[in-house]
Amino acid sequence: MRAVADRRDLTLPPPPDSDAASIAAAVAAFGAEFADYATLIGDAHEAVRRNAELLAGMVASSARQDELVRDTASAVGDVSAEASQMAATVELLRRLVGDASSAGGDAAEALATVSNALESLQGGLAAAEDPLGRIGDSLKVLGDMLLALSKLADRADLLAVNAAIEAAHVGDSGTRFAIVASEVRAVSGSTRRAAADVQRIAVDLRSAAGSVIAATAASARETDVTAGDVARSRASLTEAHRAVAELERTVAAIGSASTEQSAALGTVAGSVDEIASHAAAAMRATADAGALNLDAQLRSAAEGVRRWTVSAGAVSRSNGKRTITDLAVSAAERTTADSVRFAAERTTADDSSSEADLFALREAVDADQRAILAELVQLAVSVAYNGVAWRAIESALAALRSEVQQVRQTVAESAVAARSANDASSSMQTVVASMKERYDEAMSSLDRGLAAIADVEAAVADADRRVAEMASAVDRTNEIVTLIAAVSADTTVLSLNAAIESARAGATGRPFSIIADEIRRLASATQDVTVGVSTVIARVAGQSALVRSAVAAVGERARTVTEAAREVRTAVGTLRSALEQTLRAALDVSHAAEGQVRGLESVLDNATRSASALDAAHSSQTGDHRLELYALGDRAHRIAARRGVAVQTAEVRRFVEGVAERVEGVFDDALAARRITSDAVFSFAYEEVRGGRIRELNRLFDVGRVPPEGFDPPKYATPWDAAVDEAIIAVLDDAFERAAFANPIVISASDLNGFMYAYPRRYINAWTGVDASDRAGNRVKRLIEEEHALQLVRTGLGPAGGTVPRRAPYAAFERAGCALGRPPGERPWQLSVYARDVNDVLNDLAMPVFVRGRRHGVIRFGYDVRVL
Repeated sequence: MRAVADRRDLTLPPPPDSDAASIAAAVAAFGAEFADYATLIGDAHEAVRRNAELLAGMVASSARQDELVRDTASAVGDVSAEASQMAATVELLRRLVGDASSAGGDAAEALATVSNALESLQGGLAAAEDPLGRIGDSLKVLGDMLLALSKLADRADLLAVNAAIEAAHVGDSGTRFAIVASEVRAVSGSTRRAAADVQRIAVDLRSAAGSVIAATAASARETDVTAGDVARSRASLTEAHRAVAELERTVAAIGSASTEQSAALGTVAGSVDEIASHAAAAMRATADAGALNLDAQLRSAAEGVRRWTVSAGAVSRSNGKRTITDLAVSAAERTTADSVRFAAERTTADDSSSEADLFALREAVDADQRAILAELVQLAVSVAYNGVAWRAIESALAALRSEVQQVRQTVAESAVAARSANDASSSMQTVVASMKERYDEAMSSLDRGLAAIADVEAAVADADRRVAEMASAVDRTNEIVTLIAAVSADTTVLSLNAAIESARAGATGRPFSIIADEIRRLASATQDVTVGVSTVIARVAGQSALVRSAVAAVGERARTVTEAAREVRTAVGTLRSALEQTLRAALDVSHAAEGQVRGLESVLDNATRSASALDAAHSSQTGDHRLELYALGDRAHRIAARRGVAVQTAEVRRFVEGVAERVEGVFDDALAARRITSDAVFSFAYEEVRGGRIRELNRLFDVGRVPPEGFDPPKYATPWDAAVDEAIIAVLDDAFERAAFANPIVISASDLNGFMYAYPRRYINAWTGVDASDRAGNRVKRLIEEEHALQLVRTGLGPAGGTVPRRAPYAAFERAGCALGRPPGERPWQLSVYARDVNDVLNDLAMPVFVRGRRHGVIRFGYDVRVL
């Protein structure tokens, strides 16, 4: 046996004088233990290899994320530049559309002035029609009077001839009558000449009046045409102005979309910064995980196992010598610790050397196994720290995924806004083009109207000249009428002279008396015609004055129309300029929006690829190999527990079992006293502590700083925990004090869902609201979420326990087929090297708690990893 121990070769034959069967059993047991360690190391090596591969994948994924972040930041920068350009362009559009609206208002106002002036012009032309008609009537009357005057002149000539004849009959005594006859003839000629002059003037007046009538009629027709053109122009401008209002709404919509985009892009930019931060954190955590050299520690443990050689027959049917690392031992082939004890008991006092050799062999095996266990525990510590790094990776990836999803959603919404802005700008271009067409129509109609108004002005100017000529002709007519009146007076004097001469001549002058009477009647008739002519001429003069006044007003109104039309042209010119600039700005908006859409699609594509990469990474970091690595320490301790190689660990198990029994006693007392019911204990129902329920926890700690919305992380209450927690806390306080042999770190009680309902008082401090201090100093009433911790609280449930979801009702465990009854013999346990969320690493021994024989939860005891 000395040689076996010295050479660490379990294949050497036992001494001839020894109990070969007992020694063979002991050697087989030792070999099986080493084989189990070898299997454990082999499994760990495979898990570490996969861990390294996944870390390499994570490094590549992190590098890809970093590349995507840079690409995304660049794309967001481009989109932000486009958004800034769009914002500036939208502001320009607002100003241009405002200018267009103002110019359109000016044009509409000027057109209203044109319309009003045209109506006034039409009224003025209508006002000229009546006096022009009256002038025509008066000129007809004047013609009749002039005809009568001509006939009177003819009568005067006849009287002169008769007078001359009578004067010749009487000889010398008729000399005076001859003189009268001569004067009558002269008066007749003057009257005829005057009548002819008036006749010519009347012709001129008639011509002038006709021209004026024609001019005003033409002006009226042109004005009517112009009014129609202006009405169409006004309709086009009105429609275009309504389009400007629509344009203003479109610009407002683009502005709103631009504002939303700016806000969204600000969020995206912030999210990209967050993504960069989380990606960097993931890279750092990945680097931390990769920095832990698990392979080196595995090699050291494997070297400890490899030092021992066993016969393959001890663990398999094959022959010959093999190293432990080549063996894989099934559960059915393993030899229990009883075999070793049996071997020790069978050695007799007479065989003291064999007994000493066997115990020397056992001491050598135990020493090496303790060293291997220490190596494996140290490896488990590194795995725990590796788990901390993986949790950091998981946390960074979760935050990264959340930010990426937020970016995807925000970018998708922003892309919709960009497309909306693009559509609105396209619509605006259509509206502007339509408006330009309307304004072109308006200007075309207005130009035709202006040309017509120019013709009206020319016609009115001609009419005004003609009316001036009429006035001049009327003045000349007045002079001639005065002359006719003078001739008439002379005729009256001649009739008196003829009467006197007739009286002097007596019987001889009687014929002259008749002639004198005729002359007197002729004078009277001439006087009457002269008065009539004077009256008509006066009427024509008055009507001419009215016509001239109307024509002057028409001219003034025509000029008003022209000036107002020019204002319309100016306003429409301004409007067209604003619209052309608006169209260019709309095109700029469209281009900016298209650029934004392209940029946002690039960001969205990056975010989608990033999300895919993160989903793959998430799948990797939640793989089964993580749980395999976490189970490494437990498997090593279970091998050591067969013969109690790890003495202190066995003491810890006995200690925790005692704590579990005391906790079970608290439940039994509460049930017996009917403070709780069995149904309540196994309801597994949780209500978040918030609002008025917060003060219920004041029995355990100061809740003065807890906000009404509750705790962060949340705390929960069940129908049963308040009835037992204080008594169980007292048990845990006492246990923590008695656990000094194991350098205790923490002890807690939880149910099968990880509801941590009791801790020692030292871990139930006043709530501060500061995450770092509360996470370490106030963990009570929380539900755990971490996968490995959930596995610990379900210790002893078998594989079915892993299929039950978090926060499941008790019935879910029953339906899953979990072993919920108390098993005979040793209480189940699980020992894991565990890193808590406050990043301290400890041995975490979990042992079930049963209430009335049914599994309820677990006691978890955390202590120094150096304790073996």
